[in-house]
Amino acid sequence: MNPTAGSFTIDTRLQRHFAVFAVSFPGIEALETIYVGILSQHLAEGFSQQVQKYTNSLVRGALELHRRITSLFLPTAIKFHYIFNLRDLSNIFQVCLNFQCMINIFIFILGDSFC
Repeated sequence: MNPTAGSFTIDTRLQRHFAVFAVSFPGIEALETIYVGILSQHLAEGFSQQVQKYTNSLVRGALELHRRITSLFLPTAIKFHYIFNLRDLSNIFQVCLNFQCMINIFIFILGDSFC
């Protein structure tokens, strides 16, 4: 197990304690269902109907933003840290849920042309 000694194999007695699970990235429909549910529940508490009607548009916009970022910033040998996953997408919604005024500002900036 010492990589400097030239042995890159892991002892089977140690390896049996670990497992690898491969989970594919969920589809757009599943992501929309998840995030629309979370955001609409949050907006139902203390937001006007005018703000609540933009829930689907906000989710679609965030998913489209994530899609464009992942296709634009591809990882390379030099920029290997360009890996975007659901954690990054969840961070967008976490900011929206923590700061209620962020949603109002987002809607004000984008306006009806976003929908």
